[in-house]
Amino acid sequence: MTRFERVGLIVHPAAGRGEGAIREILPVLLATIKAEAVFIVTGTLEAEIAEEMGIRFTPVELPFSRDFSGITSASDAMISRGVDTIVGVGGDGTLCAIANSIIAHGGKARLIGIGAGSSNVGPLVTICGEDLKKFDLEHLTEQAVHGVAVTVNKAFKGIAFNDVTFSNIFFGTKDGKRVDLDAYAIFEGVRREVEPHSVCGETTKVYKNGRLMIDASVTPIEQIIASPINDPLPYSGKAVSGLLCWGPYLGKDGVLAAANTILIRTYIDTSTLTALEPLCLRQVGFGDGDTITVTGLKHGAVVIADGNPICPLSPGDRVTLRLKRSVLRVYKLT
Repeated sequence: MTRFERVGLIVHPAAGRGEGAIREILPVLLATIKAEAVFIVTGTLEAEIAEEMGIRFTPVELPFSRDFSGITSASDAMISRGVDTIVGVGGDGTLCAIANSIIAHGGKARLIGIGAGSSNVGPLVTICGEDLKKFDLEHLTEQAVHGVAVTVNKAFKGIAFNDVTFSNIFFGTKDGKRVDLDAYAIFEGVRREVEPHSVCGETTKVYKNGRLMIDASVTPIEQIIASPINDPLPYSGKAVSGLLCWGPYLGKDGVLAAANTILIRTYIDTSTLTALEPLCLRQVGFGDGDTITVTGLKHGAVVIADGNPICPLSPGDRVTLRLKRSVLRVYKLT
């Protein structure tokens, strides 16, 4: 790994692949990090393993919790100590929490994301943990990534880098198995499985710069998803798969899609999809200066940013989405 001056290491031990997998990742990662100073929160799994390996680190005294608020607090504390890079170990939600902290503090620190979650598909992931032994981390390049800023009733809630979904569920892990968890209940401290259902209804509408684009009372929809397009190449030049996302062709770095079925769920079988044919996906592109507004969602709807529930919604709430170009810089393998 390129040598840095001041590196913070933040690990989410409850990330999707579990503590056992993270215990396998950490020794390889700690032996790889080359820095003038490595900052680690005391009392954490990463501190325990670093001590066992005899690795010297700068302790950060902070009560650490296993939820995303703990990740944010650790990020805030390390940035205040002047780290130039944060190495995050966890899933897309973990890395999103770290990224939002970096942005909130001016965006000077860089992020290296080690994927160890239920999903590791976002642009913040530098490398998946199981591949650490296979790759030469001496060669990293700095890249800018786009995000989608979420505002609810004029209150800023956060930035997503992979996707923003409106749903009643988010992905979690139970007994080593990926499951659908109740997103609304998590704000009450309750972690339970639940069946996915639509949070869209006849009153649901999507506006772009004040113009009505999607009206669910005219064309019913089941789910709304928005995403920045950080890599248009997978969509380009393909007759079918490319046309599934119009964003790159419209010159937009953000796309909102409204589907006639619930697409974001742990499992969806072919018989369900076949019964719903023809499948419909309505898309709205948005870029610099555009404002997307979503209204009329049902009670129980939650805004999910990169797999992390960030705000429960009421039927009268207005959600605003705006593209944030090059809002964060991350390290990627060359």
